[in-house]
Order: sequence, then structure tokens, then C-alpha cells
Amino acid sequence: MAEETPIPATVDAYEQARGEGLDATWAFAVSWRLLMKDVDAQLVDEGLREGLELVRETGESPEELFGSPDDHAAELLRTWRSEGRLNPAAVKVPTSRSLVASSLKAGGWIAFIMFVLELVGGRDLQVGFFALPPVIGFATIGALAFWEWGSREWATVLVVTVMTAATVAIAAATVVVLQATSGTSLGALTPWLLLLEAAVLWSAGTVVLILVTAKTFAEVRDDPDDVQWVRRFSGVLRGPGWQSDARVREIVKEARSHAAESGRTLAEEFGPPDSYAMTYGVDVRRRTTLKIAFYAVLVALNLVPMVDGFSWATTAVALFFTWQAWKEYRTYDRSRSRAQVAS
Repeated sequence: MAEETPIPATVDAYEQARGEGLDATWAFAVSWRLLMKDVDAQLVDEGLREGLELVRETGESPEELFGSPDDHAAELLRTWRSEGRLNPAAVKVPTSRSLVASSLKAGGWIAFIMFVLELVGGRDLQVGFFALPPVIGFATIGALAFWEWGSREWATVLVVTVMTAATVAIAAATVVVLQATSGTSLGALTPWLLLLEAAVLWSAGTVVLILVTAKTFAEVRDDPDDVQWVRRFSGVLRGPGWQSDARVREIVKEARSHAAESGRTLAEEFGPPDSYAMTYGVDVRRRTTLKIAFYAVLVALNLVPMVDGFSWATTAVALFFTWQAWKEYRTYDRSRSRAQVAS
């Protein structure tokens, strides 16, 4: 459960200050934009309260005083960054960067989940099930990458059609493999071999990540400090920012170009990489898509074993993950609607 903050009370106070509901909507939009950039909730509340005092003193709307929610949130970020009040140490950067590394690590997670389910359920799975983790891992990450590219190039209906056809083809191939290996089993070794598979896939993903990262930075020919700055900056954009690789490359290219024109290092030009990355915000749409895709994989993992027979427990778990995915979408949809109203 998220930690309770005074932000809701402060947002309500905006409406009470002038009796205008739109003022509260404006304050909510500002807080939402800042929280999506991983700004500490207490700092967000402090910024809202400072604005609230001015609204009470002047009797003017926050829009007239500070501009749109986007403008005010950006201004607060610039002020806090210059004052050193943002906390870059709180930003966690994930390690998966490349498509292959992400796919292998996703397969590792899937194998581990299958290990837990096998350990608890005690099913005697056939050998063909060992192919599921890497197949689902690569299919899921590949589908997300295709969606990011295809949704920009083709009509949505065409992208969905292609992805649906690919899903049907993969599912059909999986059924063929499972039928071909029907009757084969490794007995009591099954869960522990799944655990071993999870470890191998994770290790392989880590090795690929190291190789890709080493190759990427071996091609960089600029100030050594800039290399470290770009490494951290890119990590925050991909991590808390949920930005795509294409978008990160575009942002880094623009930053390099701007720094080159000014004749300064990236750190001198833009300040701490964590703080500057926060100014680009969060790709909320992409984050929601990835989370829903993850829940969809969990649902599939629970439904595939039902080929051998119906299970109420498995159905209940699948329904739980389906509900989590729906809740994630509804949260995103409500936040987007409120932000649009405020804009």
C-alpha cells in the first residue's frame, strides 16, 4: 500500500481557497506530473502549499499565477534541481537494456514461476514444458518491441492483426511440441531442473547485457566523464522514466549536440544526470503496457497446464492476474483523463 501523504488534503484546499473545482484539478495535475517523475511526495506537497498561499493572498486562479500544470511542474523541477533538493540516490536503475538480454531474463522469471508452481502443485510435467520459458520470454519482449515500432509506422488494427497472427502461430507450435513430448517426464527432478533453467537464462541474460554495454561504450569517443554521465542518464530514462530505447537514443543525441555546441561537458551543461533525466517525465503509456503484458504472461502460465485438466485453483490465480491487469489499466486511464481535464 502506498504511503499516505498530505497531498490529497492540499489539493482539496485549492478548491476551498476560491470555491473553484478547477483549481483542485489543476493542483492534482501538477502533483501527478511530479510524482510520475519520482519526486518525493513531501517535496511535491511543499511545492503545492507554496502555490496555495499565493492563491489565497491574491485571489487569482493558479493557472493565471503559474501557467499550465506542465509549465508549473517543469518550473518546480528546475528550481529544486538548482537547489539540489531532488534525491537522485533514490532512483533505482534496472540492468536489462537490450532486447536479447531482456528476453532471456524474462524467460528466467517465467522458469522460476513455473518452478514455484511445480513445487506447490506437484504436477508431473512433460519435457516439452521446458521450452516454454524462453519461447514466452522472447515472444513477449519481441511483441512489445514490435508494438513500439509498429504503432508508429502502421495503423493500429494492422499491428494488432499481425501480433494476433503471431500469437496464434506460436501457440499452435507450442501445442505441437507438447503433444510430441506427451508421455515424457523427468519425475521428481522436474521442479529443480526448472530452477536450473531459470538460473541459466538469467546468467545468459546478464552476460549478453555486459557484452552489449561494453560494445556500446567502446564506441563512445568523448570525455570519460561524459561516458559515465550518459550511462547514468540513459539508465534513469529507461528505468524510472520507462522510456523506450529509441527515445533514449534520441534524447542522448540531442544532449550531446547541445553540449558540443556550448563547448562544455554534459555534466556542466545539464547538471546531475538523475535530475536532468527526471525533467523528461515518465512514459506512462509504455509503463502500463509493460505491466499489463507481464500480467498476461502470468495468466498464460497458469492456463497452459490446464491442457491436462481443469483446475479451480489455477483458474482463480489466472483471474487474479487478469484483475490486476485491468486495475493497472483503469489506474492509468483515470490519471490520463484527469490530466487532460487539467490541461
